[in-house]
Amino acid sequence: MAKKAVQETRSIVIPQQQLSGMLVEVEGITPLIVHRFGEKARKQLRDAHEKKATKSARPQRGAAEIASEIAACHYPVVGAEKKGPTEGRYGFPAAGFKAAAVSASPFGSGLFKSRVKSFFFVPGEVIPITCDAIDPREDAVRLANGVVQLRYRPYYLGWKAAFGVQYCSDVITREQLLNLFDLAGTMCGIGENRPGKTGGTNGQWKIVTVLEKAVGDLPRMQILIEDNDLLAQARDIARAMGAVS
Repeated sequence: MAKKAVQETRSIVIPQQQLSGMLVEVEGITPLIVHRFGEKARKQLRDAHEKKATKSARPQRGAAEIASEIAACHYPVVGAEKKGPTEGRYGFPAAGFKAAAVSASPFGSGLFKSRVKSFFFVPGEVIPITCDAIDPREDAVRLANGVVQLRYRPYYLGWKAAFGVQYCSDVITREQLLNLFDLAGTMCGIGENRPGKTGGTNGQWKIVTVLEKAVGDLPRMQILIEDNDLLAQARDIARAMGAVS
């Protein structure tokens, strides 16, 4: 008689990750220059992809055009439409704060950039910014083709921000992370003309307070989705195909 095969069942134990969270409040020690890739620039790229003819000459920019250019540089925050421009109505990408901390990892922390970037992240898309004032700023910018053009962007004075950090405490400690963000505030910064990009002095910060937070209690702010006719048409087509909800 043939013997029946005996199936052996073994239990597999997956070690639970030690996820921790904290809320870090920073205060700008130098002004922040914000420059979002605005809808006008996106439209120019879409036109180029569709091979549409565009004007080669740069149009004249009066006060109204400059004001519009500055307004397009902001990152709007969901639920803050009724607040004033200096009261958290605008923000800065959460990824920018993380990128600054990752870039600071070689500066005396003993951590490798290629590894530390997977040890933690800053939840959400945009971090609300509060500041004393927002002023217009004019800068001469040299493009990749050597042409110099004037750029008009908002200048955040006396700015502050509070962002959440979720990290795996099995592989990186709270002290190591705070050291990264402290170094990042001085050596890397965020925004335009920052130390880590152009060697400038803008977008630097210092840590003011740190609060331990449960991972589920960390803020997860989002940016407003701009009106985009092309994307709306694509969404309708995708819905008809059953590709999106």
